[in-house]
Amino acid sequence: MKQLTRAALLTAALVLTACGGGEEGGSGETAVTATGPADAQVVTVVSNAKIEFEPATVNAKVGTLKLTHRVEGAIPHNLVFDDQSLGGTQTLTEGKEETLTLTFKDAGTYDFLCTIHTGQDGQVVIS
Repeated sequence: MKQLTRAALLTAALVLTACGGGEEGGSGETAVTATGPADAQVVTVVSNAKIEFEPATVNAKVGTLKLTHRVEGAIPHNLVFDDQSLGGTQTLTEGKEETLTLTFKDAGTYDFLCTIHTGQDGQVVIS
């Protein structure tokens, strides 16, 4: 009986070690900086099957940002800014994407969310 218990504990320890206990799937990025000059910045935000935006935070400069929203997985998503003047995307399904051209005149934090899934949110931080 003790040998069976030891074997079970050893197996459990190996499984937990192999899993790593870290984030599952995706690149694991929670923040990214948009690329390009201030008047032509670009970034892609992905909605995934874990009901998350990846990355959840986009850092950019005052200026123009082309934000592409892409959906990976079978669950539909949208991306809508709290500031209604910035707009949002339509509801997208797997493999679809839509690009928003956003103009930020002031530094600050601009929140966005998926109106379909409570708790799926993110932000664009403008400096």
